[in-house]
Amino acid sequence: MSIEERPLVSSVRERDIDLQLVQLLETSPSFREWFLDQFAQDPEIKQYLSVTHSVDVQLKNQ
Repeated sequence: MSIEERPLVSSVRERDIDLQLVQLLETSPSFREWFLDQFAQDPEIKQYLSVTHSVDVQLKNQ
């Protein structure tokens, strides 16, 4: 399926962007290097250790 044939996304939430960022930081060394070059001005903090994604579960009263 080409990108033109895929359905459009009706909305994107902040958590969707957060999850994509976490996945890219964890799996793509080239993206991680680019990201750190863009946002980490101090070279001493450019060592990558790990990344996590927290989950906030909201329970509704029934």
